[in-house]
Amino acid sequence: MANSAKPATTIDQQVTLLKSRGLIIADEVDAKAILQRISYYRLSGYLVEFKRSDNTYIPGTQLSTVYAIYEFDRRFRNLLLAIIEPIEISIRTKLAQYLAVACDPLAYRDPKHFVNPSEHTAQLTVIDMTIERSREPFADHYRKYYGGTFPIWVAVEMMSFGSVSKMFGNLVRSHRQHIAKSHYGLNEKVIAQWLLSLVTVRNSCAHFSRLYRRTPTFQPKICHDDRPDIPEPQSWFSVLMAARHLYEPWTDWSHFVTALETLCDEYQGIIDLRAMGFPPNWERLLRRPCRRHP
Repeated sequence: MANSAKPATTIDQQVTLLKSRGLIIADEVDAKAILQRISYYRLSGYLVEFKRSDNTYIPGTQLSTVYAIYEFDRRFRNLLLAIIEPIEISIRTKLAQYLAVACDPLAYRDPKHFVNPSEHTAQLTVIDMTIERSREPFADHYRKYYGGTFPIWVAVEMMSFGSVSKMFGNLVRSHRQHIAKSHYGLNEKVIAQWLLSLVTVRNSCAHFSRLYRRTPTFQPKICHDDRPDIPEPQSWFSVLMAARHLYEPWTDWSHFVTALETLCDEYQGIIDLRAMGFPPNWERLLRRPCRRHP
C-alpha cells in the first residue's frame, strides 16, 4: 500500500509557510520558540477564524494575536477545571452519604436501587476492576481487614467523575430526587444532565481541547430562573450558569467570577466574549445567588 501520509515539515518550514499565507510574524525567533512548545497542528485551530477561502489569512493577522487567544483559551480551561473539582467531590460525598445512611453501605451493589439493571451491572464491572487495580493505602486496608468489601464511601473515591454521574443518573427516581431537592432545590433530571455535561467539559479540558469559538457538543438544561438571561443555550456561558448551581461553598464562587473577570479584562480587545455566549451583564448574572442560596 502506498504511503499517503502528509509530509512532515521542520519548524523553519512552518514559519515560512505561515508567512507565505500572510500571517504577520514580527519575531521569527519567538515564533520558532512557540512552535517548539505548541504544535503547528494545534496552533492552526486558533488560526481558523482568520483564514480566508484561498487558504491565506485576513490582512493584518498577527501571530502575537493568535498566540494571545491560545493563552486565553488555556487559562480559561484551567479556571473551568478548578470549579469542576469541588463540584465532583461534592456530588461524590452526597451520593455516598445518602446511599450509606438511607439505604445500606453496600447499596451501590444492589440492583433494586437502580433503574437500568444492565447499566448497573456494567458499572459494577468497571468499579470492581478499578478497585482491583487500586494500590491506594485505604484500598489495601479494606482488603486486609474487611475481606475486600468496599462500602460506598470507599468505592466512590475510586470511581471516575463519569462513573459517579452515571450512577447518579441510574438511581431510582426517589433517590435522585431526594439528593437533588435537598441539596440543590432543583429537579433531579436537571442535576443528572448537568453532571453528564460537566463530565464532558472536564474531559475536554483535561485533553486540552480548544474551547474558544467552539460550541459545546451538548446543551445544558436551563432552569426556569435562568432562562431569560441566557442568550445562547448551547454555549460556555450556559455551562457556567449551570455550574453556579452546583458549586460549593457558594461564598467561594465569587472568587471564580473575579478570576474570570480579571482574565477577560487582560485579553480585552483580543477575544470576543459573545462568541462564547456571554451577554453584556455576564458578571452580574454569574454572581446572582441561586434558589438554594439566601
